Amino acid sequence: MTVTFFEFHPLTIEHWDDFERLFGPRGACAGCWCMYWKLPRKEFNAGQGEGNRLA
Repeated sequence: MTVTFFEFHPLTIEHWDDFERLFGPRGACAGCWCMYWKLPRKEFNAGQGEGNRLA
């Protein structure tokens, strides 16, 4: 039997690499990078991928 433990931390600069690893190269949901809730739709769509990651 395998037991898996999880650790949860606030997203800070120290944990950014962990966040990128979790989201993978595409930024989770097709380049979202959790910016869907923070940007107007037009800006979000324009930034999908690298733009949203940088934001």
